[in-house]
Amino acid sequence: TVLAGMHLAGHDIATIADSVIRPTFDRLGGLWKGSLTGIFLEHRATQLCLTALDELRAMATQRPLHPGRSAVIAGPPGDPYLLPSILTTLTLREAGWQVTCLGPDTPLDVLEHAARDLSANLVCLSITAAPTPTLGVEIGALVERCAAQRCHVAIGGQSVCALELGEHLPMIGHSMTELLELTRGL
Repeated sequence: TVLAGMHLAGHDIATIADSVIRPTFDRLGGLWKGSLTGIFLEHRATQLCLTALDELRAMATQRPLHPGRSAVIAGPPGDPYLLPSILTTLTLREAGWQVTCLGPDTPLDVLEHAARDLSANLVCLSITAAPTPTLGVEIGALVERCAAQRCHVAIGGQSVCALELGEHLPMIGHSMTELLELTRGL
């Protein structure tokens, strides 16, 4: 596939996600509104992308893991999008992180529990769907509880700017490349 070819040519998964996958789905998302054809194209493209990402997963998991780098990835409650969590998982895995992906629509309490059980030092939330009015406050509480476990929280996604965050701020990235930069110091 095109994505595997890019990876074999030396592009990391973060770059592929930022330069190919995200712009493609941004365009497809514009077709989605009020159009059966747009919905069909987006759903079909998602399935094709998932197949291509399976190829990249095989390549990413051949890299060695770094001790002390463990992450739990998910989409928040009410967010049904799968691709962002998978792209985050593959991006971090390629960078040597031990990653557990809980997928979309995950309660924040479950995410915190998983981070504690797995001794994770990073929790990532991908916020693609329009957030609920209370999600920002709930993320702030998660940041505070995770900090007590020596675990950082990073958020990103196309709807992250719509959050009303409280006083306990997570790390915020607007791309997979930014996510890698944020996590380099952990």
